[in-house]
Amino acid sequence: MTSIRNENEQGNREAPTYKRFCASVESLLGSTAKDKNYNTTGLDGQNHLYTFVQQTTGDHAHGIGEIIYKAVRYMAKRNPEDLLKIAAWAFLVWKHHDSSTSR
Repeated sequence: MTSIRNENEQGNREAPTYKRFCASVESLLGSTAKDKNYNTTGLDGQNHLYTFVQQTTGDHAHGIGEIIYKAVRYMAKRNPEDLLKIAAWAFLVWKHHDSSTSR
């Protein structure tokens, strides 16, 4: 995954750019999700875990809960990886917004 810690392979600091942020979120949604078998069809494909939880609960509560948890954890530990995870979960909620069964 592209690191948000702003260091390249040689240990030199890199500027925290929007492009790097998006690449890191893309990595979470793509390769990390694929490695966990949540999504085997790419970024815009079906995320099996999200779809299952949403269909089971009828809502986005799990995704929103993940966002809240990651935000609270970020405030306590200041781990920038949590910010990437917040963005990834926000994308999944946004992506599945229209398929919510409870409105």
